[in-house]
Amino acid sequence: MKRFLATAALLSTLAANAVHADTEIGPYVGLGAGVAAEHFDSIGIAQRSGSDRNGAGGQINLGYRITPGWGVEVGYANFGSVTEDYAAGRYKAHADSVYLAGISRLPLGDRWALYAKLVASSNRIRPAASNPSVAQFSQLSTPHKSAISLGLGAEYRFTPEVSGGIEMMGFGKFSDKVSAGLLSANLRYHF
Repeated sequence: MKRFLATAALLSTLAANAVHADTEIGPYVGLGAGVAAEHFDSIGIAQRSGSDRNGAGGQINLGYRITPGWGVEVGYANFGSVTEDYAAGRYKAHADSVYLAGISRLPLGDRWALYAKLVASSNRIRPAASNPSVAQFSQLSTPHKSAISLGLGAEYRFTPEVSGGIEMMGFGKFSDKVSAGLLSANLRYHF
């Protein structure tokens, strides 16, 4: 009887580890919501205080863990709208990004992990409403700008399929004069 119980306990442990290992690699889908922050470089005209450079942002992504320590991810991030007030008028725009990331993950026990992302993104910022007579505003917008940047995060596994975490991801330049990043809380479902 003792052998039977020991064998049953060993088999249950192996089965539990196999289920856990199955979700450590493979595909996942994720959603994130948080704060987007934009930085504007000087365009040669005075900026006024009261500009709104931080707002709600979010992302959706699909990823694949090749091993528990390495993976890839594609995603879309929206930075909402941003306004910048200048002495010559107001610039208002929408910013978003499509990205591909390589992920290096460091598991810290069964539930916690830290990770870093190397991000290649195609960013765009397009005016929603601005003073068209201000020639310098053309320096702020661009149809697409490619950038390489980094992201850092921490992850907690609630169940073998569901994890959540906090992530800070830079997206680099959106134009020659604007860069942006996203601090978000994320949820992922692992298949």
